[in-house]
Amino acid sequence: MPTATLSPAALAGRLTTVIIYPLMVLLVGLAVLVFVWGIVEFLRDLSSGGELQKGKDHMLWGIAGIFVMAAAYAIFQIIQGTLNSF
Repeated sequence: MPTATLSPAALAGRLTTVIIYPLMVLLVGLAVLVFVWGIVEFLRDLSSGGELQKGKDHMLWGIAGIFVMAAAYAIFQIIQGTLNSF
């Protein structure tokens, strides 16, 4: 059986489609859950007079995670566009 060779652009496209993008979607979903959990904690502690810092920290980390994943997506788009231009 002959083996098909992939060009670097095709290999990068397959890796991106099969592994990287699903992983990025999972991580963005996790970051959104952390952010929402921070909102829940903040509102719960606000109504009970508890410490608000924990909820604020989770919201901050959730936003940071979303930002990092958006930046990673942009970087992958640039790399993919560069490889497709060859």
